[in-house]
Amino acid sequence: LGGQGGIDIVRSTGAPSEYWQAADGDVSVSLNWFFPDSISQSVSTDPAVTYHLSFFMAAVVGGNVELMRASLPP
Repeated sequence: LGGQGGIDIVRSTGAPSEYWQAADGDVSVSLNWFFPDSISQSVSTDPAVTYHLSFFMAAVVGGNVELMRASLPP
């Protein structure tokens, strides 16, 4: 997880969610609203294999989002 400490786990089951429904499953991640932050996951790969990466990404509901960016290392 990123360095600013602004990452929240949002559960969309049980008590009525006050935020949003997860795009898939019951849990989503909310990044910091005030500072840049990040999440990452390392996976082993084989250069001879083609992989497909997919994920859902959205602006904060009611937030003032100027820039949303996703990147992969070369």
